[in-house]
Amino acid sequence: MDCDKIVNCVNDGCLTVIFEYDKIVNELKSKIEFENSGIIIFQNAIWDTGATITSVPRYIAESLNLEIIGKEKINPLGNELNANVHIVNIILGEKIKLPNRKIYSVAESNENIIGMDIIQNGNFFLFNNHNKTTFKFCVPSLKTSALKCPNGWVDEITGIIPNISDDDVKEFETERLMGKHDKTHG
Repeated sequence: MDCDKIVNCVNDGCLTVIFEYDKIVNELKSKIEFENSGIIIFQNAIWDTGATITSVPRYIAESLNLEIIGKEKINPLGNELNANVHIVNIILGEKIKLPNRKIYSVAESNENIIGMDIIQNGNFFLFNNHNKTTFKFCVPSLKTSALKCPNGWVDEITGIIPNISDDDVKEFETERLMGKHDKTHG
């Protein structure tokens, strides 16, 4: 299922794209743009935190006239595949532009995968509230901290944190002070 709404915003110098679905989903899929030498292709892509690389079907690389800069064997889900390596510009939402990113094209694939090689460049937040899924991706990575406000605990980046008790926050803060949680990401 594709996301229903994409919101782009700037928060304290961080570019943020917010993807919203009208129900709880078990697959995060969003629109993505691939650009090479003025050729732009709009596609849906799966955000996969279990994938270490970003990959596209071979026909996408061919449609973009991407130069093959190498060949590697990749191993998605235990299946060894031959992949071509390319460089491409990736645009998430309208604001987040990731130039000159290495991607892999595979003849046997029909899915665009955004892997951890892209996700690790920012903060990735996932929320399942009110029978809806929302996820946010912010670049560059930001520091986060929980703040006590009159209406409950609030994260300065993501907004209200539902269903969290004062005891939960005290436990987290105690663990953080003991070095178990690093407040800086990236």
